[in-house]
Amino acid sequence: PVFIMHGQRDEIIPFYHGYRLHKACPKGSRWPAYFPAHAGHNDLVETDMRMYFGEISNFLQDMKKIASGMAVEPPNAERPRQLEMKSGAAPALASQGRRGS
Repeated sequence: PVFIMHGQRDEIIPFYHGYRLHKACPKGSRWPAYFPAHAGHNDLVETDMRMYFGEISNFLQDMKKIASGMAVEPPNAERPRQLEMKSGAAPALASQGRRGS
């Protein structure tokens, strides 16, 4: 299983490298990438700590299932983005800048 993370504003390694690497992975091994829109090279955590650790946690939970012998398919990266509803606010994309397909 492969999980690629790359900030879209990376000033050291151009973002397209991470994107192409993600696309080059076989679909059966490719988990949805984490491509935060406002992150650079060394600030993936600081850009959105909750999202960062959530994405890593999701991937590791799947790896734990695989290690225990369960058959786990990579999550469908083509699925529609989920809406996050906040009290008294208009819907916001919960996965904005989040996952590559």
